[in-house]
Amino acid sequence: MSDKQYVDQSFRRAVYMERLKRQMVNEFGLTIKEIDKVLRGLDVEELTVKQLDKYLVKIDDKLRKTLGVFGDNYREQLRGIFLDSYDFEAKSLANAYPTLPPIVTPDAIATIATASLQKPMPLERSEGIQLDKLIANFEDKQVEAIKSKIRMGHYEGKTNQQLVKELIGSRANGYKDGIVDVTRRQAEAIVRTGVQQVASDARAELARQNSDIVHYEQIHATLDSRTTSICRSLDHKIFKVGEGRRPPFHVNCRSATLLVVDPKYAGRGTSNWRSSKDGLTVNQPYYDWLKTQSHQFQDDVLGKVRGKLFRDGGLSSEDFAKLNVNNNYEPLTLKEMRSKDPIVFERAGL
Repeated sequence: MSDKQYVDQSFRRAVYMERLKRQMVNEFGLTIKEIDKVLRGLDVEELTVKQLDKYLVKIDDKLRKTLGVFGDNYREQLRGIFLDSYDFEAKSLANAYPTLPPIVTPDAIATIATASLQKPMPLERSEGIQLDKLIANFEDKQVEAIKSKIRMGHYEGKTNQQLVKELIGSRANGYKDGIVDVTRRQAEAIVRTGVQQVASDARAELARQNSDIVHYEQIHATLDSRTTSICRSLDHKIFKVGEGRRPPFHVNCRSATLLVVDPKYAGRGTSNWRSSKDGLTVNQPYYDWLKTQSHQFQDDVLGKVRGKLFRDGGLSSEDFAKLNVNNNYEPLTLKEMRSKDPIVFERAGL
């Protein structure tokens, strides 16, 4: 579909973006340390209910300042990622297709980058939420969860030490059994999803600004066992610019799009490589790639019933992808799949 040089550059960019996400998640560790400091100094044992209310106001203020710094810095990073992604796409297209007309970058690109945080995100189960609102909700929910735990612990007569353990977690369990670890995991999901959202939106914005050059977007999923049903089924699908769905499709989504230029500018070669669990592998649709994996790996990815259906149902990779989702590319249950095509289940002996 796209010229080999552009596709290769895009896949390498995807690897870089995953590394960037990990770096940003690690940086949130500094925020966790600040929250730890606030909570380790907890002293509520001897307080009356009225005194506790005043004490929680101070806790609220400290936590909101700490999480607010994270939120402000994260928003600024996202705006930078949008601008960098737009610039990367423009340069990649220009390098891959020398006969292209100049790529348009609007004068208001910085404003567009900021506005990207206000756009509805097409996430499964939470479609329509804005990235900026997601960050704000995260801050509110974490503060309220911590305050509620303190209030309940005080009511139950727990000691400061017991409360701190419930909030921060225990060393024996690697501090993964406290509320603060929930904060860490939710922050990681927001970071990873947000980065994917603004990078995807920057690519879509370039396509909109250059619709005379870019006509289609092609979806590419990562080839490994963590790839979700919706991403597997949408892998390699092509939509006209401004139509169809585009990533992120769910929280922690890693799927991305490639821009497909007008054929008169495109080269003949397509990339032979794409990202997978083994690094770079042969470029092919997800289910074609899955057929080359062991039965055990197929079952790990799909589940035992879908794995058997995949191998013994007599469907092509494309038809199996279609069977797994409805017309809106939403994942189907096994019962819904059976209702959609019972003969396939019979062929597979299910």
